[in-house]
Amino acid sequence: MPIYRKSAVVSKIGVNYVRGIIEGAGCLFQQIDQENDLGIDAICELVNEDGRPENHLFALQIKSGDSYYNEASATCSFSIGTHREYWAKYKVPLYALVYIPKLNTAYWTNVKAFLKSNPDANSVSFCVNRANQFDEEKFLAYFKPMVTGRGPNISLEDSLALARSQNEDEVWLGLTTLFRRFPNTLQTWDELVRAFKVREASEIPGFLIYILAHIPWHGDIAYHGETIKPGTKSYASGLLDSFDQADVKKLLLMIDENGIQRGVVGQSVEALVNSIKNASSLLIKIIMDDQNDMELRESAAFILSVKKGEEALPYVRHLAVSGSEVCGYIHQEISEYGAFYPYM
Repeated sequence: MPIYRKSAVVSKIGVNYVRGIIEGAGCLFQQIDQENDLGIDAICELVNEDGRPENHLFALQIKSGDSYYNEASATCSFSIGTHREYWAKYKVPLYALVYIPKLNTAYWTNVKAFLKSNPDANSVSFCVNRANQFDEEKFLAYFKPMVTGRGPNISLEDSLALARSQNEDEVWLGLTTLFRRFPNTLQTWDELVRAFKVREASEIPGFLIYILAHIPWHGDIAYHGETIKPGTKSYASGLLDSFDQADVKKLLLMIDENGIQRGVVGQSVEALVNSIKNASSLLIKIIMDDQNDMELRESAAFILSVKKGEEALPYVRHLAVSGSEVCGYIHQEISEYGAFYPYM
């Protein structure tokens, strides 16, 4: 006698849960038959409130079962198996959804982004939180706007609450939403600066530095949202002027292996540091303090040279004499051309 396995029932419940959310929002859900399933369970298309397609397709891998959820660590995980290359090269955005029967809800993650960041992982694993919950409300407020590139459709109050969360994923969702949706609200810049000040450099993502660099601006910022008004910039500039030596050190520590050049986080660091009212004196203190790492002192000398040119020569020479090849090169550039400009 044939047996209808419980796992098949749970799988169908999960698929139907996801289908109900997507179709309930007026979008299209096309399930892929099991015999044609190569690692993708559904192809979906977003539709706007007028019933017009938004030209945004995405694929789903749907997992159903309490076994995929670890309550103690609040994480979901499932095996990659033989699907790594297929998922990584899939031509449309691909998200995994894990439906948890005992919670009657699901959580999502970006599969291709995970594989890119974790090339040696044997399983896809991600934390669960409000930012990646998949229910009717959050599909409309978070997931759908995220797929279309518009950013989450959540209120200022909710964005601020997320930014103060104990969960880092929620924090960065809140900060990003504040910047994208409320760039001319002064509370946005209070919260962005606070987020920088209360964290160690190792805990700060590069995108926060890039966001803050919209105040001084630099040539590689491509911003297409609401124009940041002069009054907002003036207010935020005042917040940056409050940065002290510890804050400048933290900014310098954000410079990664790409150094300071066009299109990298170091460019945003340079723009931010040189926008601070007393930047030069803070940089000189860092350069002349031999208790600081040479790499940190070199970064300070580099930025001081961009701002001050020939006035930076004594400090650059000081480090060059101490064995810094970088400062030796900068010293030569300033001596020959009277200035130092790394953005070619």
